[in-house]
Amino acid sequence: MYKREIIHRQQHRATRMKHSPLQIYIIGGSDGAVRSSSVYSFDTISRQLTQEANIQTRRTRAFGATYDGKIFLAGGYLEDYLCSVEIYDPEKKSWTFGPSLKHARADGALFVFQNELYAIGGYNGNKYVAEIERYNPNSKCWEIYDRMPKPRAGFGIATYKGKIAIAGGWDSATNSLNTVICYDTVNKEWTIMPSMCEPRKMPTLVTTNENGEELLVVAGGYKERWTAIESIERYDSQERTWYMKDLGSFV
Repeated sequence: MYKREIIHRQQHRATRMKHSPLQIYIIGGSDGAVRSSSVYSFDTISRQLTQEANIQTRRTRAFGATYDGKIFLAGGYLEDYLCSVEIYDPEKKSWTFGPSLKHARADGALFVFQNELYAIGGYNGNKYVAEIERYNPNSKCWEIYDRMPKPRAGFGIATYKGKIAIAGGWDSATNSLNTVICYDTVNKEWTIMPSMCEPRKMPTLVTTNENGEELLVVAGGYKERWTAIESIERYDSQERTWYMKDLGSFV
């Protein structure tokens, strides 16, 4: 039963617990017709899929991250674009509402960088959201921290060389992006990096280590008409160029 439901899930959020690398959580989404509130955890060792407590608001296109031992799930879409935030406590196995974002958005990113939780990018139905919000755990509220110079949605995000790297996404219904930017949270400065070989919507961006060198790798995503991309690109920081790589070279 669980396998069938996950196969037919789309526009959901998948995240893993920071201190439990074997557990992946699949949250919300849609079967193409009905938006879901269901949550599943997947154990990558036992390959066991377990149904967890439902989120309180059904939503698609939400975004999440693990922070302070909990899962934060933000934004998304139901009948309108959402600003609400839900927090999952894995010990209590329950969801509670947290402080709402100041700006509703879907297809953005929650990202933990240097022990700070940021909400970045996304779309609210009228515009692409430029405001970057940062969570203040003391006041338990979101604060406007900075702005993206050219906002986008549906991008990949990772830590790279002490900065936040953002790759791909889209900034209009017809414009997929191959551009890559880096954000310095201390100086609030943006740096333009060389563009990827091809535009990618919803790519996965990760950093890995090879012979002591930090590497930036982008994988998958979608083309303009939501055709899946199977290629992988790796950034060469010495030549400042992205190179297409065979999948087998990474597995």
